[in-house]
Amino acid sequence: MTKYLVSILALACATQASAGNLVGNGDFEAGNTGFTSDYRHSPASGLDAGVYAVGASPTAWHGYFSAIGDHGSGSGNMLLVNGASDITKNVWVSGAIAVSAGQDYFFEAFVASLYPSSPPILTFLYALDGGPAQELATLSNTLELGVWEGLSTSFNTGSATTVQLFLRNAQPAYNGNDFAVDDVYLGTTSIVNPGPIGGVPEPATWAMMILGMGAVGGAMRRRKGNMPVSFA
Repeated sequence: MTKYLVSILALACATQASAGNLVGNGDFEAGNTGFTSDYRHSPASGLDAGVYAVGASPTAWHGYFSAIGDHGSGSGNMLLVNGASDITKNVWVSGAIAVSAGQDYFFEAFVASLYPSSPPILTFLYALDGGPAQELATLSNTLELGVWEGLSTSFNTGSATTVQLFLRNAQPAYNGNDFAVDDVYLGTTSIVNPGPIGGVPEPATWAMMILGMGAVGGAMRRRKGNMPVSFA
C-alpha cells in the first residue's frame, strides 16, 4: 500500500509543478519586458501621474510611497504605478498567449496600495483570438496600506486558442492613486484561492485524502489485530 501511495504523491506533485503560469514575466523579475503599457515608463522617478516602473523599492521610486517588499520573496521586483486620471489607459498588457479551446482559466494579480488615499480599482479585461477587449471584472483593493491583496477572475475560452490580457485602473483620483502589482497570473488553477474552477480537488488534495484513508484503514487493521479473542 505504501508503494502505491508514494507513487500517487509523486504524480500529484509533478502535476502541480506542470500547472504553471502562462503569463511571461508575471512576477516582473525579468524587469521591464514581456508586457506593454499605455503609461509612460519612468524608472528614475514616480512623482508624475500616469507613469510606471519595475523595481524592488517603492520608496526609492517615490519618497512618500509605502515601504513594502514584492509579493513573492519580499526582495524581488514589482510593477510600481502612479495612477493616471484617465481610466481608459491600460496599466499592463500581455502579448498573445496560447490557450486551449473550451477551457476555463483564472486571470489573477496581486495588488497593494502605496499611498493612504484613493486606493486602486483594477479592471481585468481579455481579448480572444485578437478580438476586442472585454471586461471581466472591476475589483477594488480594500486592505490596509501596503498589504498585498489577491484579486481573481475567470473566463472560458470558447473556441479561441489565443488570449490577450489587460489591466486598467478605474480609480480616477489625481491625489493618491498609487499602487504596486505583482504575480500577474493565467492558469487553470487559482493562486489566490488555490483550486480549480468548479471545486474539483487538486491532485495533491486527492493524494492527502488517499493517505488519510490509508491511515484509517491501517488503524482499523491494527485495532482488529489487537481485539481480544472470545472463547464461547
